[in-house]
Amino acid sequence: ANTCTDILGSENRYQSYANTPGFNKMNIDSFRAIYKRQLNETTNLTVNYGYQELEQSSQFEIDGGVNYQYGMAFNINRLLTESNVLDAYITGANEEWAWVGGIFTSTEDNDMLANFTAELNGHDFFWQPNRELNHYAVYGQATYALRDDLFFTLGGRFSYDEKSDVGGRNINCNTGNGCYPQIYDTGGNPFDAINQLAPDYWIQMGRMIDGVDCVAPMIGCGVVVTNNDTSQSWDNFSWRLGLDWDMSDTSFMYAYLANAYKSGSLADVYVAPSNSLLYTEGQRVDLNYDPEYVTTAEWGVKPKNEQNTLNYSFNVFYTVYDGKQFTGNLPVDVVSVYGYDSDPNSPTFGQFTYFDQGVTLWTTENFGEQTHWGIEFESTWLPYDGGKLSGFVTSYHTEFTEDFVTMWRYGQDALFGRDYGASIDPTNPNNFVNLKGNEAPYTPDLAFTIRFEHTYRLQNGMELKPGINYHYETDSYVTPWNMDKHLNDEGGCIGENYFCQPLENYTDKRPAWEMFDYFITLDSKDNWYLQWASYNAKSEIVPWYIGVEAGIPRGAYSAPSQKILRFGYYW
Repeated sequence: ANTCTDILGSENRYQSYANTPGFNKMNIDSFRAIYKRQLNETTNLTVNYGYQELEQSSQFEIDGGVNYQYGMAFNINRLLTESNVLDAYITGANEEWAWVGGIFTSTEDNDMLANFTAELNGHDFFWQPNRELNHYAVYGQATYALRDDLFFTLGGRFSYDEKSDVGGRNINCNTGNGCYPQIYDTGGNPFDAINQLAPDYWIQMGRMIDGVDCVAPMIGCGVVVTNNDTSQSWDNFSWRLGLDWDMSDTSFMYAYLANAYKSGSLADVYVAPSNSLLYTEGQRVDLNYDPEYVTTAEWGVKPKNEQNTLNYSFNVFYTVYDGKQFTGNLPVDVVSVYGYDSDPNSPTFGQFTYFDQGVTLWTTENFGEQTHWGIEFESTWLPYDGGKLSGFVTSYHTEFTEDFVTMWRYGQDALFGRDYGASIDPTNPNNFVNLKGNEAPYTPDLAFTIRFEHTYRLQNGMELKPGINYHYETDSYVTPWNMDKHLNDEGGCIGENYFCQPLENYTDKRPAWEMFDYFITLDSKDNWYLQWASYNAKSEIVPWYIGVEAGIPRGAYSAPSQKILRFGYYW
């Protein structure tokens, strides 16, 4: 809704779906008939309204048992959301023009209480009783018939976004402020005692947020460490120019130039505590981030044959992003804390002592300018009665084209041989990297999918459909860091190469990969079907994401071969 400027209810709607997956399966003639019918219709008003109310809670275990003594988890104790959407527009057409103009509003009100738990240290609570996200827009687009087969389109959209957090608080509960009990002094294994507590134990005590008897120090009494009251607003005008040519009754060519806008948003305000090593106590660091802008030029064709047994689409695009948003854990401070030293290489291992601890916040920042260009081809072919061959081929090329200096967030302690506090010190220039020249994640030079199906029509009217799906991709990065491009950077590991560890131990480049899926479906052609499938039939190990935590490589990988038996019934 923030970026769309496409017309509704005219032939241009069909043209503007050029990038929609599966578009080449649509019937061009039916869209042309709709367009011609509209030329004789009067002006129409359409109003769509939607309301949604959501209530949610969840628990997410973070460390996978690696740091079992911390019992790290993220829990949404309560999420209440109300949203309203209104889209009202007028369409009209005559022999030369087809147009649309309208307004769009979206309002959302959120009430959330969540917590991050590291049982050895305590809890951090995030309370947002009133976070509002509102979007308002006025848009219009018109298509002019230069000839019977040539159409010019001009569109625009003015957007206004406002977002606010009223009453948002970050609340800490640990042994230092008296909220978290000294379980360690109870004897036995302290980790077992801590991990026996329920994830929402402190919420159940009723003193964390609203209790009038909450006066620190007191068991169950959290301390407000951050006041997140903040607000931001942005406005933007986006536009679109397009030219569409009906080359024949079964094919057309299009070209367009357009820009778009994705609003910025809010993030928690960081307020430096008294034990901060980088800031003065009470200093506020605003982590709100700015909008993302994109400009795209594209040319393409979409033909089919007279029998509608072959259709394909081919397009070339060039895109420039400015301020592209990237979300992750951003180091913001280093503090001195008193706690249990769990590092077996530390001289104070197993003792309670003061040590430096990094402070990171899950937030978003704006990257510099990026260029993306590529070629896409998609086709569906019915070579004979009952046969179907479909697939696509893509080639993407990306580059960060201007200086963008940001902090490494990819296992700095292990990569550079520093202790954890020093590895995320925002004042250490050796912790920063310039991403200019890097590639965007998940943009392989070549990727393609081929899918073949055959339909056996049985005498009882049912259909048996065996098929195979094959996908292949060349190597690509899964993070924006592109580690192998920085082996000759200055700084890094003292006395060694830039990285202290061999690159192959921590690389963020995913090698080329392939995957097979097999399936066979029995379709009743009435109201049920039965399907057997084998996904990732050869158990290929594909990293969807690669990261490093506490010096240990980890990530998300493809599931091994899965054999599925599925039954579906329609009524």
